[in-house]
Amino acid sequence: MTMQKIKERDKEIIISLSKNPKIRKHIGKIVNYFDDLQYFWQNPNLLDFQKAEMGEEAYNNFLDLKHNTIPERELEFLKKEDINTIFINDKNYPDLLKEIFDPPIVLYVRGNINIENRLKLSIVGTRRPTNYGIESALNIAEHIAKSDFVIVSGLAIGIDTLAHRGSLNGGGMTVAVLGTSVDDKSIYPSINRSLVLKIIESGGAVISEYPLGYPIFKHNFPERNRIISGLSHGTLVVEAKKRSGALITANFALEQGREVFAVPGDINRLESEGPNSLIKMGAKIVMHYSDILNEFGIEEINKEEIKADSELEMKIIEVIKNESLHIDKIVELTGLSISEVSSTLSLMEIKGKVINLGALNFVIKK
Repeated sequence: MTMQKIKERDKEIIISLSKNPKIRKHIGKIVNYFDDLQYFWQNPNLLDFQKAEMGEEAYNNFLDLKHNTIPERELEFLKKEDINTIFINDKNYPDLLKEIFDPPIVLYVRGNINIENRLKLSIVGTRRPTNYGIESALNIAEHIAKSDFVIVSGLAIGIDTLAHRGSLNGGGMTVAVLGTSVDDKSIYPSINRSLVLKIIESGGAVISEYPLGYPIFKHNFPERNRIISGLSHGTLVVEAKKRSGALITANFALEQGREVFAVPGDINRLESEGPNSLIKMGAKIVMHYSDILNEFGIEEINKEEIKADSELEMKIIEVIKNESLHIDKIVELTGLSISEVSSTLSLMEIKGKVINLGALNFVIKK
């Protein structure tokens, strides 16, 4: 059997095999060596394991898995959690992902992953962004999404979360690739469970190569980064240290022959070392979201200028139109009272005119 000849009745066997970390790493060998996975499951043979270059340890691990697993129930468990599966030989398996060195044999999906015939951009970066990083990630993701790109990221706190939120702000579709299973109990970080629901409700998807109940290992997260880049035509890094998951994703993108972009940063900040080093190595510099659009030959959608609905709004727009400011600084520069500034900013945020970057720092929505 080869990857392209996985039979429908063999899928429950593959799902069962993927539940055990010690067996999961051998799935490729199993699928390619054994012509009939149903027979393989029912009649395990040590000699066959040795011929398939898996050895006695894998054989014993398989026996333990078989003793505790009923393949026929696996699809039922997934159905109860509203999780779908896409196998590598299915028509709706992402074509770009098939091209990478080590594509997942099966993807577990909640939501819609019908992303063919659309440009995909992954946006990754630090879990502790500066205000500059927050503004950059939100702004770029939103405007790229408005140009019909699918935004891909990893749901982590920080730049990943901002990339997903920016895409949703732009009315776009976003895909989160997890280092855990996609069921609610396994979502990591758990604080983003509500974001997962918004992603699915907006027509996007949450996906993983890890099955229901799979253990959470530290190495799952860098391992899934190849999928983030593999789904995408290009990867953008917004603030990251030199040794980070974001740089791992960028390196995967380079190995996969995909475009790599980076937002330049302050040379005195550790969070800027990653993107600045990528730029030095030849990554495409992104000073404005239009730099990405131009690289893919997409015309920029004309943006509407933010207009003031009152004198108070006019004063606030004037002081934050070029940079993000803390509310105390806005009070100082406008000469308005704290109550006037606070209430006006709240209304402007509801109207979609300003963005609260956190810790009461505000910026005009560009």
